[in-house]
Amino acid sequence: MSLETIIDFPCRVKKDLGHGDPRAGTPVLLDLIAVRERIEQVRASTRPDYLSVDLPVRLLRMKDGSPVEQSTTLGQLEAEAIALDPHVPVCTNCPVNARRAPFGCVVVVRYPVKKSAERWLLDRVQPPDTIGGAMCLESLIEANADGEPTRDHRTRGLLEAFPGLDRDLPKNVFDKPELTADELLQLLLLSRGKFVPWQSLNILLWFGAIKLEETVPTTADDALKLARLEPVDRAKRAKLFLGQSDSDAGIEDWRNFLKALFVGWVRDVEVLIDSR
Repeated sequence: MSLETIIDFPCRVKKDLGHGDPRAGTPVLLDLIAVRERIEQVRASTRPDYLSVDLPVRLLRMKDGSPVEQSTTLGQLEAEAIALDPHVPVCTNCPVNARRAPFGCVVVVRYPVKKSAERWLLDRVQPPDTIGGAMCLESLIEANADGEPTRDHRTRGLLEAFPGLDRDLPKNVFDKPELTADELLQLLLLSRGKFVPWQSLNILLWFGAIKLEETVPTTADDALKLARLEPVDRAKRAKLFLGQSDSDAGIEDWRNFLKALFVGWVRDVEVLIDSR
C-alpha cells in the first residue's frame, strides 16, 4: 500500500494517456506507475531463477475509487508498463516535474512509514510561537484530530513505529503540551481528494519548508506576503527549503511529498492525493 500524490497539471503525457483529456489520463498514469513499481518490487524480492513471465503476481488497482486486489502475472504487468516508455522524454523539462525524474509529478509515500521519517516530520514542525507551528496546531484542533485513525493504521502494520512518536512542546497559547505523530499524520496520510494551492502553502509553512527572500517565515505578516504572491512571482521570490537529500528512503518519500506541494503552489494547481 502507498499514499499517492500527483500534481494536477494538464501535461502532454496525461493528455495522451487520456486520449486528449488530461483528467482522464491522470488515473491511467497513476495505475501504470503502480504497475511499474510492483514489477520492481517483485524483481527485487524474487530469486533470479524463479523469475519468469508466468510468475503469479498480486497487485492493488483502483476501481471506482477503491483498491481492489488483482491476480496477474509478471509478464502481463511488464507488457502494460511498456506504455510508459514513449512518454519518458516528454517529462524531462516539464514545469511540474517535482522529483526531476521521469513522471516526477507523481510522488509515492510507501508503507510502512518508517520510524525515521516519522521523527523527521515531527522535528520539522515549527515552534508554536511561529506562524508555521501555530497554523499546524490550529489545523489539528479545527480537524478534531485525535490520532485514532493513524493508530488504526499502526495496528495494521502501515507504520513502522509502535506506539507512535511524540514531541514535547513549549508552553503555548493552544495549551497543547505535546504533538504526536498520530495527530500529524492523520491530516497527511488520511487525506482524500486534493490539496488546493493555499493548503499546500499552509503545510509547507508547518514544516518550515519554504523561504521568502531567503528567510523562513515566522510571523503572520511573512505568511501573508507569501499568500499574496501572484503565481508569476512565486518561483522568483519563494524557495523550497528542505536541506540536503537523505539516503533514508522513508525520509526521501516525505521530502518528495513536500516538493510536490511546493510545485503545486508555485504553479497554482491542485495536488491530488489518495491511498491504494
